[in-house]
Amino acid sequence: MGLLKSVKGLVANTPLEPAARRIHSFVKERLFRANCYSLVRDHLSAKCGVEIGGPSHVFDSNLPIYRHIQSLDNCVFAEETHWEGQRASGATFHFDKGKRTGNNFITEGSTLEGIGDATHDFILSSHNLEHIANPLKALQNWKRVLKPRGFLLLVLPDKHRTFDYRRPLTTLDHMCEDYVRDTGEDDMTHVEEFVTLWDYKKFPIANSIAEHRERYRNNYQQRLVHHHVFELKSAIALVNHSGWQVLAAERLRPNHLILFLQKP
Repeated sequence: MGLLKSVKGLVANTPLEPAARRIHSFVKERLFRANCYSLVRDHLSAKCGVEIGGPSHVFDSNLPIYRHIQSLDNCVFAEETHWEGQRASGATFHFDKGKRTGNNFITEGSTLEGIGDATHDFILSSHNLEHIANPLKALQNWKRVLKPRGFLLLVLPDKHRTFDYRRPLTTLDHMCEDYVRDTGEDDMTHVEEFVTLWDYKKFPIANSIAEHRERYRNNYQQRLVHHHVFELKSAIALVNHSGWQVLAAERLRPNHLILFLQKP
């Protein structure tokens, strides 16, 4: 009933086509909004954070937190990436209209080298931890840059609803081994699995396995491969092992796993 009344309010005194567009946008946003949004908003409003990669549409729609925070810095692994195009260091990160530009750090997401200890209230990370070869190392270093009791809003792809659906779940033991070995971002362990278990009929990104394999030959420069795959239970096990306190965890359509975490 509340949603219906809100839709009627959108339609009132509005021409038909603009009203239809507004209704579509409104309903889509409400249907795909995370249940933990209010909790996240209450904890992060008017605070200063850093995003790993980005900006992300998730933080504009499913978890529209950009509009509520005070400031946001950013980290990308190179000056030019497949995801963000060209990005210079310094005050170049634009994430929301009306907000001041954030500082951009050119540094590895797994180390955050160049970002000081206990300098930020929160970290945002959407669909990038799976691209990091050593996720436990990243989660430990992300704690380092947070102030005491700081927050991490972590979004991962749900393997069951992405092109990873044929791949086996990454075990916690495997990720612990990566941490002990200090596995680097040049690791190619999972490329062959990533390529051979791809469903080429459902996701026709290449004409053959050989063509697809060639695309990821220089993964260190592109970072396109998902090193690890997750479902909600395994993601919770990972962050628990890394010492984070889980404030909220949920699946969100179409393919997201949402975890809202606090530094202990």
